[in-house]
Order: sequence, then C-alpha cells, then structure tokens
Amino acid sequence: MCFGVLGGFENRWECLISGPCIHQLSGCLDDAPSKHAVMSRRCTRIVREALAYMESKPTDALEADFNVVGGRYTFSILPLPSKNVRIVSVSFLIVPSVFPPVEEKSGIKWDINDRKKLINQFVPLPIAEQLEQGANLRYLAEIREVNTMFMKWDSYDSNGKHRDLLELQGCFYQAQRILHNSGAYLRQFLVDDKGCVLIACWGMPH
Repeated sequence: MCFGVLGGFENRWECLISGPCIHQLSGCLDDAPSKHAVMSRRCTRIVREALAYMESKPTDALEADFNVVGGRYTFSILPLPSKNVRIVSVSFLIVPSVFPPVEEKSGIKWDINDRKKLINQFVPLPIAEQLEQGANLRYLAEIREVNTMFMKWDSYDSNGKHRDLLELQGCFYQAQRILHNSGAYLRQFLVDDKGCVLIACWGMPH
C-alpha cells in the first residue's frame, strides 16, 4: 500500500491510497448488497488468527465472540464464492468491568480548535467554508447546473514503474492552482481500480 498527502495550494490537501487494497475494496463493494458489509480475504484472515475457536453452523456461516473492555462482541460471517466474507450479524453485550478504567497517557496534547483547523484542510472547500462560519449545509443540497471535468493521469501506474503517489505532488499542486484561478472546485482526486482520476466542477458555490 502507498499512502500520500498531496496538495498544499491555499492549504488544501488530499489523502490518497493506492495498491492492492484498492482492488480488494472494489471486490468487496461488488459483493455487498444494500445495507450489508463485506470483508476481504486478508481482513478475514486477521480475524481468524485472532479467533481460532470459530464454529461452523448448519447455514455455513461462522460464529464467534470475543471480549473487549466493557463487554463482549458476538458476530456471524458467511463465506462467499469470491472468497470474500459477508458480515451477517454483529451484537454487543455490555458487561460491567471489575477493573477501574485505564487512563490513557499521551505525550501530545491537542487543542480542539487545532484539530478542527487541521481536519478542515482535508474537507471539500464549499463544506469547509460553511463549517468555519458555523452555518448549516442545506444550501449544498440545491439542484444546480455544473460543468464537470474528469481527468485521468496515465503517467501514474499502480502496478508499474511510476506508482509512488508522492511523484504526483508537483502535478497535483499545479492542478489545484489552475482550478482555483479558473473558479473551479476540486470535487475528487482518487486512485481506484481504473487508475488515477481528478474530478473538477465549475458552478459550485465556494
């Protein structure tokens, strides 16, 4: 997996992830019906290693439970033909603990306003500006005409030589600058199973 934080123009940033995990995620989305969740084979392997006592049911689903601070989780999962696993059910039973809560100690103290400022740098600009002003977001649900541009960067190849996301920094920064100067809004910048895609919109309020 390759993880990168790109951008910086007007202090706007994007988090990007590329690698086999993107293809695994795509497969899980294909296997998940509405209101269901699916785990990849690798994720399921981690669960199995942590819970060696999973038992098979007549329905071919697997059931297990494990204890955490404050209670016990019980869940059931169903293997699929794709070798992904669908989560059938999850329940949590609160169990009063006889041990006092452990106080977490951290060397870094974060101010709540600093956290908000940092998070807003990754939030789409029209939403971030409304949040900073303390306004509601209802106007974003209005129906409006916009012009949209999809740009695929063929120079990026998740399986080839040019797969380091940080190599995109210079190009992405310039794309941010050009879109800003032309009155556009960066709707999305992502790496998926189709490649590296930038989506820009004109006509959005910001």
